[in-house]
Parts: sequence; C-alpha cells; structure tokens
Amino acid sequence: MGFTPIKAPLKASDNRTGISLSLLVSKKAAVARLSVTARVQEEIFGGPIAGRRFEASVGRGQDEGRLLLVEKEGGALEARKSVAGSAMIRMVAWDLLPKDKRAGAEVRFLEAAQGGWLFLLPDWTRPSLVRRVA
Repeated sequence: MGFTPIKAPLKASDNRTGISLSLLVSKKAAVARLSVTARVQEEIFGGPIAGRRFEASVGRGQDEGRLLLVEKEGGALEARKSVAGSAMIRMVAWDLLPKDKRAGAEVRFLEAAQGGWLFLLPDWTRPSLVRRVA
C-alpha cells in the first residue's frame, strides 16, 4: 500500500503565488526580473533552480501576457540565488513591456507545457490591457 505526503496548511503570508515579475530601468538597459520563492521552486521546478539555465519566450497575440520558461543546458538565462532561498532570473526587457520601472507584481503558474513551464504575467505586461491617456 502506498502513501502520499500531506503538505502543511498555507500560512497567512503564503496566500500569494510566490512568483513575481519586476521591471528595472536605467539609462543603459531595462531588465525584467522573475523572482521565485524557495517553496515554489520545490513545488514547480522540483527543487532549487539557482545555477540552472533556461530559455524564455514571451507570448504574442492570443498568448500575450504569457511567458514560457524552458530549462536548457547552455541556455541564455541563469537562475541566481537571492534572499531566503529564493531565486531570480534576469532577462532583457522585451518590446511589449512598459518603458518605466515597475515594482514586483504577482505571476501565476499556469501549467507545464511545451517542455517547460507556462506563466501568466502581470497585467502591466500586456499592452492590450493597458489604458492609454489621450
């Protein structure tokens, strides 16, 4: 007879997704930073991701606001250790992102897909949802 481990209930502070995206902008470059807590690394990626390499693709059209992250040996993006066991992946900001700095906002994990992990990014990453002031 097999047994399945049961997880502890979520703490009040754990009701967030544990994944966030922020946008850092300087005169030289704009960088998007995907941050992942230790808990989420274990649940989604099967363990710590620091030192692992990835390729990222951003959705267009119907897939606008989605990010596909695929682990790949020699990939262009390397996950790095951050505070309290979390990790971050820094990438060049892509053309659909706003041109100004954005604080971290929640990212939702959608599913394992196309050999990687599919995420739903914050609304500010989707030009079709951003209202423009005339």
